[in-house]
Amino acid sequence: MAAWMNELSPSTRRSIDRLRVEFIDTNTTNSVTGLITTAVDAWGVEHLEVAAAPVTSSSGPMELSYKFSGGRISDDPHSSRLKTLKLTKCRPQIS
Repeated sequence: MAAWMNELSPSTRRSIDRLRVEFIDTNTTNSVTGLITTAVDAWGVEHLEVAAAPVTSSSGPMELSYKFSGGRISDDPHSSRLKTLKLTKCRPQIS
């Protein structure tokens, strides 16, 4: 996945109006945060929906929520074209 992410560097201009990302929330989901940040900053995503599915165990689903590493979905929020954001099973960073 790292090689794929490098191919999607900000130097490659892309434009995506709407992006929906659904993934299983594990301890190794930093690449998902990187994908979302690239989508918002470099691709100009205007409508973003992020859904984190909790990991299930033998005792049933865990009620954990995904937290964006660094607490943000954009490295340059003032330049973002993001208009709508829907988060499911995600939580904001509280300082």
